[in-house]
Amino acid sequence: MNLNNVWELVKINILYSNPQALTNIQKKQAKNPKKNFSAYRSILRQQILMIIFFIFIYAYMFVNIDYRQSQGYFSFQVGMFALIAIVSGFTTLFSVFYDSNDTKLYLPIPVKESEVYLAKILSSQGGSLPFLMPIFALFLIAYLQMTNPFLAVIWTLINFLILVLFTNAISIFLVYFTGQMLMKSPHKKMISTSLMVLSTLLAVGTIFYLSSQSNSRDMTLTTTVQMPLIPYFRGFLEVLINPFSINSLLNYWLGLLGLGALLFLIRQLVITNYFKHFLSMEAAKPIKRVIQRNSKPESLTKTLRRHHLSTIKDGTLIIQTYLMPIILVFAFMGPALTNSRLGLSLVTPDFFGIAFLIGTLVGSMLATPTSFLAVAISLEKENYNFLKTLPISFKKFLVGKFLILLVAQLALPLAIYLFAGLFFLKANMVLVLSFLLGAGIAAACLGQLMYWRDYRLLNLTWQNITQLFSRGIGQWFSFILFIGIFVFGVALTVFSIILALHSSAILVSLILVAVILAVIAIIQVIISQNFWKKLP
Repeated sequence: MNLNNVWELVKINILYSNPQALTNIQKKQAKNPKKNFSAYRSILRQQILMIIFFIFIYAYMFVNIDYRQSQGYFSFQVGMFALIAIVSGFTTLFSVFYDSNDTKLYLPIPVKESEVYLAKILSSQGGSLPFLMPIFALFLIAYLQMTNPFLAVIWTLINFLILVLFTNAISIFLVYFTGQMLMKSPHKKMISTSLMVLSTLLAVGTIFYLSSQSNSRDMTLTTTVQMPLIPYFRGFLEVLINPFSINSLLNYWLGLLGLGALLFLIRQLVITNYFKHFLSMEAAKPIKRVIQRNSKPESLTKTLRRHHLSTIKDGTLIIQTYLMPIILVFAFMGPALTNSRLGLSLVTPDFFGIAFLIGTLVGSMLATPTSFLAVAISLEKENYNFLKTLPISFKKFLVGKFLILLVAQLALPLAIYLFAGLFFLKANMVLVLSFLLGAGIAAACLGQLMYWRDYRLLNLTWQNITQLFSRGIGQWFSFILFIGIFVFGVALTVFSIILALHSSAILVSLILVAVILAVIAIIQVIISQNFWKKLP
């Protein structure tokens, strides 16, 4: 393997996977033609800064937990973020390996399969590593509580590297077996989307179940959370406590042996067959279907509805829209909500305003730069300019597209929240409905901002969906939005609960609802005046 070739391919793939960042750098170059800009270095710096920023943010969130008494919760958190990283890595790597159009360009070039494969894996880490940064912060905090700083840093670096290799290995095998299924199938889109959704549903179910097993209790300065110890992931703490114990052998050292076997199989089985799999998938032709026309012509409304829904049949987009926000919500709120001391079944309807506030915060997380509405217009690609020539109102077309995709974007999460609130948390019906109303209103309002953003950053030449996610400051915007909502929302919710308990819960609820609706109304007026009314 020629490492120089690998490095050159990494630079090419970094630019390919970040077209919007490359465009921004080119604009800077145009403004300062005498200044030398290195595009791939600028993108790498941005990714490194984001990773460092993630470490500090998550360290702040974990610092008050006593992991010496919360070893089960430690294993849960490691497993939870590893699952998220595997799902994210699966979707990202599948797009990089099989949805990109650059692989065929390497076939006539004198480069090895292993060089191309390794370059694609390395260049895609900037998009998946942020999901693993919580684990780095988690390791560092837990190890500092149990040993001296020098050993804590060494063990953090070693075990974080092991977990990066582990999550990437699992993701690579998922991509490989998906590719195996698609080699002889013409239904590539349907199968890949189904497998992506299924894998993420399993991850959501696992996280939701494990979070329901928690039992938290507050202490003076720290918090302990009692949860069952999860096999394999518990080994990252037990190896520090006693590296020669039976538990360390079963959950850490055997895990290392299994990881070594996975890496060997990837080297011998996956990498050497990459070009073959890619060419086999390219050769698979779709089945031509005979469309039976109805005797009655289909109405324009039904035709447009089918068209709008057909544009969102992408596995990566579906996962980012539906499942990743649900994972994050239950990951951070699950242990708190399932704590028996909260007694949600005993909370009276007087606290409907606080439920409305929490719903508003959760709804804001459902409309992100990686959701349906945030890329809806760009999904049209070449149809965009064609549709503008048709004898229909293009403004009505965009409004209709927004409404249909808004319903599609909110239906599943709100249904899950309704089920969880009534049957799992056993909350009062008034509280559940107030929560859902707040979530729906907030998601609709923020969804319009995302739709407007897509209109401003319109891209009709994208190659895979991840390119649309990275437009502007896409990753930074998503993360800052989530952290801002989480930190500000928790503080405001806690303050509101304390105020309601020491005064009138109904009065506090009425004030909260009135203030939130007033803020949303102001935002809505701004959107209407500056976006909807200015559409052609």
